[in-house]
Amino acid sequence: KRVDDEWYSVPFYTTANGYKLRLEVHANGDGPGKDTHISVGVRLMKGENDRSLKWPLNSDISIQLLNWREDKGHVGTIINHYNTSIANRTRVVDGETAPESRIVGKFIAHSSLPYNADNNTEYLHNDTLCFRVSKVMIHTGPVIPSWYVTPGTESFYLLPPCTLSMHNFSEHKRAGDHWWSKPFYTGLDGYKLQIRVDANGDGSGEDTHVSMYVYLMKSENDDVLTWPFKC
Repeated sequence: KRVDDEWYSVPFYTTANGYKLRLEVHANGDGPGKDTHISVGVRLMKGENDRSLKWPLNSDISIQLLNWREDKGHVGTIINHYNTSIANRTRVVDGETAPESRIVGKFIAHSSLPYNADNNTEYLHNDTLCFRVSKVMIHTGPVIPSWYVTPGTESFYLLPPCTLSMHNFSEHKRAGDHWWSKPFYTGLDGYKLQIRVDANGDGSGEDTHVSMYVYLMKSENDDVLTWPFKC
């Protein structure tokens, strides 16, 4: 913590013939947890099984910081690889590790590490932290989170399955105007779409029905997608 460096675990595998990963711990925090929290991450590594595995990696990895006092009160998080950059979840060819690890910046506050008599917890004992990889789930099909942040921006984009709420329906119906959803993607690297709702109907449904349309939008993924769009 004092020298502000990272600690890397011994590499581990998701199964005997699975993906090779390592746990990374930033004792003095990283990103939003800098100087106040411990940050943890999991990084994909080059492994001897890579040729026979499915790519990109879609995983949920459960990490726990153990309570030295008793076998409960552990601090846990789930680190997933399906809502990070494609470069960090595809097969490692150059070097030994993926470019970046999937980081949880505010895993646990430094102030929560010492012994707490009220909760009977102690996460830092004899200047030692003990982590456990408690569960690994590999998804063989497409796994899509409900939202993600476009890298380098403050824009949130929805991904299915997602819920889109249309507020003030009566006002939209009375005004006869259109309601537009937030943009969403068919997948993490997929097509960008938007929904339009006409509360008072359109065409043959005017004044009697709610009409809905889906619009294809321009996106940063378009150069690598298959066209024309079919869904």
